[in-house]
Amino acid sequence: MQNNNSSITIVAENTCLMNNILAQHWVSFWIKYYWKNYLFDCAQIFEWLEYNFKELNLNPEKLDWIIISHDHYDHVHALPKFIEKYKTKKIYVPKDFKSLENKNIIKVDNYWEIEKWFFLTWSMDWWNAKEQSAILDFGKKWIMIIVWCSHPGIINIVENAIKITWNKKIMWIIWWLHLVESSYEEIMNIVEYLKKIDISFIIPGHCTWNDAVNILRKELPEKIKTSLMWSIWAWNSVEFMPEIKFHID
Repeated sequence: MQNNNSSITIVAENTCLMNNILAQHWVSFWIKYYWKNYLFDCAQIFEWLEYNFKELNLNPEKLDWIIISHDHYDHVHALPKFIEKYKTKKIYVPKDFKSLENKNIIKVDNYWEIEKWFFLTWSMDWWNAKEQSAILDFGKKWIMIIVWCSHPGIINIVENAIKITWNKKIMWIIWWLHLVESSYEEIMNIVEYLKKIDISFIIPGHCTWNDAVNILRKELPEKIKTSLMWSIWAWNSVEFMPEIKFHID
């Protein structure tokens, strides 16, 4: 699963059906993009995260950068031990990040192109805190958005991604959409928006919640990609270059 030019592997998530992978309320993606490797969020328990790296044949010493979406414990608690051991060169965090001080931390306010065609959205406000998302821009074709946990609202995030990349078509979103307390009307508002922009497909997980996933599957049956857990779970992966292949069981 890791030999293609570009792919995303779920290192840590709430769910897993593989006996040799640990699951908990924590999150982390390994993004392989051309010749570089990125970790998007750093989970909660360092030892568990490191164990999953080993089981997935991923070498943290080969990471180029870390991206932190927002300053919640299940996204950053393992970060201090991680960078102490692996000395990651750059760590991109939202502007209000407070969990750790380190010379390699870069606080992002405006949108940021960390690599050619690889953007971070600007730090977006929610409840006096900030969250950022990642955007992969595939030239004239389409863009992909990677989101944890969509606290500022997925519509706001998508609109900003479209502005940053000059109105490119949204091919797909991996999103952890915080809908656990959302009403049916709020979820349907998101559904109608996704229909309007004609998104190609969506992979939900983490805090999207079962009720919301059920609605999404009903309203967008051909566009929702989930595992047997109706989510995406640790060990799953998606290859997106040179062609899209799902490894979601």
